[in-house]
Amino acid sequence: MIDKARIQAVLQTNENMVLSTANKTGTPWVTPVAYTFDNQNSLYWVSSKDARHSSNVRDRSEVAIVIYMTEPTRDAVYIEAEAKELVNHKEILSAIKIISTRAQPDKFRVKSLTDVSGQASWRIYKAIPKLCM
Repeated sequence: MIDKARIQAVLQTNENMVLSTANKTGTPWVTPVAYTFDNQNSLYWVSSKDARHSSNVRDRSEVAIVIYMTEPTRDAVYIEAEAKELVNHKEILSAIKIISTRAQPDKFRVKSLTDVSGQASWRIYKAIPKLCM
């Protein structure tokens, strides 16, 4: 049975997740990223469009995510998700609002659509959970 309260506690207590992606041939890659989430527990992060994990998401949308905490108790949430780079301007603007609800490192702070579209180096990514444990 999925403990939704426990999942919410882990999501709200943490700022970073471990994202596992794979390229077209299945070669895995793992990277930490800062995240935020919406009321559907979809996860959002900002990354360089040239990062290996970003390229992997464009090639293969299936991802695995772990969010863990060590204080006050050890706990973790394991997530299988479908991830995508946001390209639709309406989706990007909605994601910017969601991302701005949580403190982000200055490097990843998104102020406008032009920060994460067109010729910009950064993009917003979204992972929609299929399974949370």
